Amino acid sequence: MNNISGQNMSKSAKHIRISEYTHTRLLRAKKDFKFSSIDDVIAYLFDAKKDILSNNQTVEFKEKYILNIEENIYKRLESTHKRLGQFEKSYFRKIIDSSNILEQFNQNVLKIVNGDIDKTASDQSDYYKEKFKEFKENIRMAENKAYAAEKEVRDLKQKIERIKNEFKLNNRMYIKSYDASFKPEIFEQIFK
Repeated sequence: MNNISGQNMSKSAKHIRISEYTHTRLLRAKKDFKFSSIDDVIAYLFDAKKDILSNNQTVEFKEKYILNIEENIYKRLESTHKRLGQFEKSYFRKIIDSSNILEQFNQNVLKIVNGDIDKTASDQSDYYKEKFKEFKENIRMAENKAYAAEKEVRDLKQKIERIKNEFKLNNRMYIKSYDASFKPEIFEQIFK
């Protein structure tokens, strides 16, 4: 074992013990790379190892950061899709509800027409004329509601498509992400 005194080493580690084999390798490195002392060789090796470790830590940090960003983007996209899906479902339900109301009204009219009514023929014809007017009015209202609901669904689908078209895929070395930027005019047009 050899003792090496360190001029550049800290005060707490003035001497270190190394094996004969390591000592010969350090002397050979000193001669081959033209260092002024063995301390310079050891300092150079420590610095090189420190750089490698810091580079590895930087890469690990970047990978964790990128994974975190990708996870957040995925969660945000999923929540946006869920919200847009809820809008679409609610407007389709309006159309289905208006269709159910129309069916129920038709069934009520058929019950009245097929049912036993104790009225005279003229009273019955007046009664049926009035019911027919109500029926036509209800059909017209149901059609208007269905048309309005259908228009809202079309508008929402257009908004969804415009929003989807604003997202662009950014493919970088460690990052795959979707970015969207809206100009104020486009934002106002979509969300008015």
